[in-house]
Amino acid sequence: MLAFNLGPLAIPVSLAIIAAAWLTAHGAGLLAGRGRRVSVAAHLNDMLLWGFVAARVGFVLYWFSLYSQRPLAVLDLRDGGFLPWAGVAAALALAAWRGWRRPELR
Repeated sequence: MLAFNLGPLAIPVSLAIIAAAWLTAHGAGLLAGRGRRVSVAAHLNDMLLWGFVAARVGFVLYWFSLYSQRPLAVLDLRDGGFLPWAGVAAALALAAWRGWRRPELR
C-alpha cells in the first residue's frame, strides 16, 4: 500500500512520513530551544525546502538525457522524480553550515 485515503485525498505514505518527521523535528526544536530562546522553525523549513529542491535537481541531472528533449518536463513534479540521498545531503549540509555560523543553534 503506497497511499492512504483521507476523504477524497489520496496521500502517499512517503509524504506522510516526511510530514510526521517534520512535525516531530519542529516539536523537538521547540522544546530544545525554549530554554535559550532560540527558534529553529525557520531553519527546519529551509532544510526541507532545500532538501526537496536538491532531490529534484539531482533526479533531473541523473536522467538528463530524458529531460533534455523536453525541458519543461523538469517542472512536472507528478512524475515522482526525487533522489532522496541528494535531498538528505543538501539538508544536512545546510544544517551544518547554519550550525557552524550560529553557535546558539548547535
